[in-house]
Amino acid sequence: MGQVMARLDAIKLMHISPVKQIAKLQKTIERLSRGEIVQNRQLKNVLGTEGYARYLSDCEYQKYLRTTLKNKPPEITEYERRQKAATFAYSKADNFSQKGVRTARKMFNVSVCTPSGKCILKLVSCSRTSKWATR
Repeated sequence: MGQVMARLDAIKLMHISPVKQIAKLQKTIERLSRGEIVQNRQLKNVLGTEGYARYLSDCEYQKYLRTTLKNKPPEITEYERRQKAATFAYSKADNFSQKGVRTARKMFNVSVCTPSGKCILKLVSCSRTSKWATR
């Protein structure tokens, strides 16, 4: 049944002139860019069976990528936490320094940065993390 539908779609696409087909595609792209809803059956008619199947496989692949990238290794999460704390401490010390507070010099040497540096070395040596980071 699927092969018959593919042939029928191919025949339909042959009878439609390339100019009309391009116009339909452009119209659909404009609707999508405006944020309007385009129904699946309209996409299927414009793209054809093969194009629609490719669209669905691309959607599944995007879902897979999103779930994969959402689940970060614990090393990455720890590094981000430490980097956030170090950035906050540096910003706070910089603010105090601009105001002329004497304790600002001590705040620049806060110990939050040192574990973050160690964390970077640990990340580089961890093969699982390097595989995740190259995605």
